[in-house]
Amino acid sequence: MIPAPPTPLRQAPPDEGNAALSPEPRRRRLDRLTLGREVGAVLLAALALLVAIGAILGYGAARQAAYGEMRATVTTATTLLAQDEAVLAGVRADDPAAALAARADAARVAAGLDWVVVMDLDGTRWTHPDPERIGGQYLGHIEEARDGGIVVEEYEGTLGPSLRAVRPVLDEDGQVVALVAAGIRISAIHASVTPRLLALVAVSATALLLGMGAAWWVRGRLDREAGGLGRHAILRTLAQHEALLRSVRAGYVLVDPDGRVELCNDEARDLLGLEGEVSGVPIKELGLEPGLADLMASGRESEAEIHVAHDRDIVVAQVPEVHGRQRLGWVTTLADHTEMIRMTGVVSSQQTLIDALRARAHEADNRLHTIVVLVELGEYERAVEFATNTLRDAHASAERLQEAVHEPALVALLAGKASQAQERGVELRLDRLVVPATGMPAEDLVVIVGNLVDNAIDAAAEGEEPRWVELRGRRAGPGEGPWPEGVWPGGARPALGAPSEQFLLEVADSGPGLPEELVEQAFTRGWSSKPPRPDSEGWRGLGLTLVRTAVARLGGSIDVRREHGATFTVALPLGSAVEATCSPADAPKEVSG
Repeated sequence: MIPAPPTPLRQAPPDEGNAALSPEPRRRRLDRLTLGREVGAVLLAALALLVAIGAILGYGAARQAAYGEMRATVTTATTLLAQDEAVLAGVRADDPAAALAARADAARVAAGLDWVVVMDLDGTRWTHPDPERIGGQYLGHIEEARDGGIVVEEYEGTLGPSLRAVRPVLDEDGQVVALVAAGIRISAIHASVTPRLLALVAVSATALLLGMGAAWWVRGRLDREAGGLGRHAILRTLAQHEALLRSVRAGYVLVDPDGRVELCNDEARDLLGLEGEVSGVPIKELGLEPGLADLMASGRESEAEIHVAHDRDIVVAQVPEVHGRQRLGWVTTLADHTEMIRMTGVVSSQQTLIDALRARAHEADNRLHTIVVLVELGEYERAVEFATNTLRDAHASAERLQEAVHEPALVALLAGKASQAQERGVELRLDRLVVPATGMPAEDLVVIVGNLVDNAIDAAAEGEEPRWVELRGRRAGPGEGPWPEGVWPGGARPALGAPSEQFLLEVADSGPGLPEELVEQAFTRGWSSKPPRPDSEGWRGLGLTLVRTAVARLGGSIDVRREHGATFTVALPLGSAVEATCSPADAPKEVSG
């Protein structure tokens, strides 16, 4: 139904209601907040945030630079000491500790290091700033240096956490005879950042002061240009006007006596597929369907007429606007007819499940009748054996289906479809079907799978033997297309937990196939290759239309190609569970054959 135009709101008298709850004080406060003040505050807040972020990043860069400098210092110092002939000679002396003490201390002072340690290959110290530590075991990793490499690390030693480097001392033959380590305490690195931090604070404060001055100037300029009005005061009338238009839950088009658009709300733009500015444009130039364009341009009164616009059905009502004897124009109201199509899909999904359950019930009835006859004939053992085998086969089939299909509605559907196919002499192959838990609406999945399988069974039943319908399903990464041959060699199934972004479903049959020139036509409402049946009045030609609509709601796509017969491939995005608000106009247009 098309909603009626909104009734005017009654203006409450000044003394009606509780004056304490009146919004007037809040409105006055908002009016005092001028546009210049609001923009200035926003600019100032943004500037303060940028300055704070810049200060934090600057401090991080300064700290990183300090670390880089200290790393270069310890690395260079150990390199020079490891290549120093005096160090090599001290290592070879009878008392390395005494021979190396002066050289190590001089290098420490010259390079601004906190400590320099020359050690044996087992880590025994020969030098240390603290004489009591000489002869002790070096704290840190030296394995890579013993092998001829260099070690640079942060490690907590005898003087606290420090940034250190370790290099090997090589003799004339290139053999490692000792190790040299040098380090700077982490606290000293932090202290070196302080002068840079002070400079950064000074620059940030200066930038903030300049920004405050700029924000003050912008505030004054905007207040002068806007006449001292606030944003709420400027937009109040426009907001009320927009609210009235949006309160009409339908498209709303006002047309002047010359057949030109005066007003068109967002819903009408969407329903009619209009883009850009349309005010003042003649109705005939909007590119609408001829029937709809003639109605809207004529101004004649109409009620609940069905027309096509932008590839979807809409309900159109039109009322002339008359003042006295003067015709001022007319109002056209548009409503989407999509919801009826969606409900048709829901009914179709329920009908599909009912048909599947009816087939299962018919099969169970036949088996029960067989058991009853065997009991009546006195064949008790054969009756028990038949019942046991039937239950075992049904249980095994259900378990296999539940392991592969993680959507309960589809499990029930496919169990029934297997019985329907068997009744019509068609083999339903599910060995290559794996359906993950998609999170998509069950009715949409039932519509898609049920209608595709029904069409495939009908097509296979009309073909030559062997008659079969095969369902294939799997998770797939982005951009993966239709089924490659041999993707599951030997029938092996991929793991359900494998990362993917879409669910690919294929329904193939052994029927005569769908000619390429009929692919696009097959998805239009009312088209069917099947002869009409008395019990299917109103339902023929809806299956693929409902499939296309459901796929579009889920944000997927459909592809049609020919193998033995027709093969329909549906790609649905996983994890998104697109909200089912899409209309038939949003259905995939790139259906290919």
